[in-house]
Amino acid sequence: YVLESNLKPSKVLGCWVINHLMKPLLKDGLVYVEGEYEVHIWYAYDDDRNTELHKEKITYSEEIPFKMKKNEELNNKQELKAYCTNYPTCVELKIQDEKLFLKIKKDFVVDAIGEAVIKVQLSDLVEEPLDLDEEIENNVNPDYLNKDNS
Repeated sequence: YVLESNLKPSKVLGCWVINHLMKPLLKDGLVYVEGEYEVHIWYAYDDDRNTELHKEKITYSEEIPFKMKKNEELNNKQELKAYCTNYPTCVELKIQDEKLFLKIKKDFVVDAIGEAVIKVQLSDLVEEPLDLDEEIENNVNPDYLNKDNS
């Protein structure tokens, strides 16, 4: 991104990316994440004698590579959920020709949630549960404490 200020920046003192909002969208069979965030850049000007805070809202729309299993296609029946794995962060900021050049890094994951078909095999065999006395008789060794541990 290239940001311009009314003042002539001489040194960058800090950068914050805040208030990130995003949502996934399905457009023409492709998955996009659209969002926005605010960039706050603190910089010096007037030969480093004064400072200023530049605030700007940046919007974005990015296509997300998305593949379904078994040749299925996305449609409006599926719900898309987007998760930010790396929140927007300034990774590079420089001053060139009195403009601020900004590089922001962010990462997303998008899930498609829809109906699933499950095959369940039923059996006619039903075992009666054991009562407590039968459970103890079948599973407790009465000679446990009498064993030789050598």
